[in-house]
Amino acid sequence: MKKVIFNLATMLLALPLTATAEHFRINVSDAHFTMPIIEKWIEEYRQIDPTLEIEIVSQRGAAADALVSIGELPAVGQPHTSVARYLILPIANAQGEILHDKKVQKGLTSRLAKEIFIEKELDELLDEESSAQPLPATVYTLTGSRATTTQLFAESLSTTPSRMKGKKVLGREENVLTAVKTRQDAVSFNVANLIYDLQSRKPVDGLYVFAVDLDNNGKISDDERQAARNLDLLTALVENTPSTAVATGDVNIVLSNPGAGKLNDFINWVARDGQHYAAEYGYLKVQGRLTAQK
Repeated sequence: MKKVIFNLATMLLALPLTATAEHFRINVSDAHFTMPIIEKWIEEYRQIDPTLEIEIVSQRGAAADALVSIGELPAVGQPHTSVARYLILPIANAQGEILHDKKVQKGLTSRLAKEIFIEKELDELLDEESSAQPLPATVYTLTGSRATTTQLFAESLSTTPSRMKGKKVLGREENVLTAVKTRQDAVSFNVANLIYDLQSRKPVDGLYVFAVDLDNNGKISDDERQAARNLDLLTALVENTPSTAVATGDVNIVLSNPGAGKLNDFINWVARDGQHYAAEYGYLKVQGRLTAQK
């Protein structure tokens, strides 16, 4: 009998151990436009650790082990990691009358961008020539407490969201994109990964991406004009411009469950090895910044 028990124990020890899968949730409700690259990172990391299951949720307030933030950083002591940077660029409906303006065709210097997007002060209006005609366009601006892209775009023009022209759009960046595509006179701004087709690398059908003064030297170069037409040229040019004038923001993953060790391993992998997927999805690399903070 003892021999039978011994043999059974030996057989059990010889069986391969099956690791138990761990399930975690990441909430992207405050940064819905980041979902495609988060999905890509999860897909690639599953090849490294098949036992890690990560579910993406997009309902505001839904319980999660981590959340994606593009705005203010969390309170001191809450772990967060910068995993990418996003670009914000001015856009218009591809059929807009404003695109026939010769100044606009050359690209948007800071001065011209302010003329299009910012409300003038009373003294500025009084100083204008009576014959000056406003550019034919209606600005659509994302508004609300979580309109981080509006805040960053306004800052790039040295102003505040309250001085942005035009009609206000509630919700997400995707809502603004719909408004621009469906209204011929519309101009706005949005994140690069939404305004470019990730397959063709060209602006999405129905959209025009303005060339901008990326290096802030007061003029638009041929390289900057070409970059507006191709996502790969754009990300490469911005990555290689030491001090760019284009609006950018950080994508942070905030860990809300301190016991989620495997999820934290995934986040650290994204900040380290997942960077080479950034340009493919229209983002910029973190570029050696201090990414993980606790």
